[in-house]
Amino acid sequence: MKQRRKEVSQVGIIGIVATIVDYLALNVLVGFFAVPAVLASAISSGLGSVYSYKLNKRITYEGRMYGVGRTLVTYIAIAASGIIMFQMGVFYLINSVFQAPIGLIISTIDTWLINVDLNDDVVRLNSAKLVATITASIWSYLMTRRFVYAVTEDERHHTS
Repeated sequence: MKQRRKEVSQVGIIGIVATIVDYLALNVLVGFFAVPAVLASAISSGLGSVYSYKLNKRITYEGRMYGVGRTLVTYIAIAASGIIMFQMGVFYLINSVFQAPIGLIISTIDTWLINVDLNDDVVRLNSAKLVATITASIWSYLMTRRFVYAVTEDERHHTS
């Protein structure tokens, strides 16, 4: 249990930093290079995923890989499916189809943070990204822990 807490903490910290990389890339791509939001989200998520993979491999799961080839191919498949389903799919749905929740966030920010001059498009972009990131993070953790990094027999017995 102590090992599991340590793992979750490490994955969480690395995930936060990877998310910062992701959001910075997203906002730079959309704001400075006029890349369409859904495509920018996919690219920025890919950058965050590479960062996360490299650090988790080195820090969190060192010595627990099935093999470099299998680990990398499996990770890429999980990351790509997460990017398609969540970072593109959910992002598109929230940003384009279900705009009411984002409108509520914008009106809440306008109401409570009166002195903050935020562009509604920036709020909409980052709010949609937040929902996509949360769902993708849960998917990624569960899938990579199960299929990318080896789980010891003792851990499997205690977490099942």
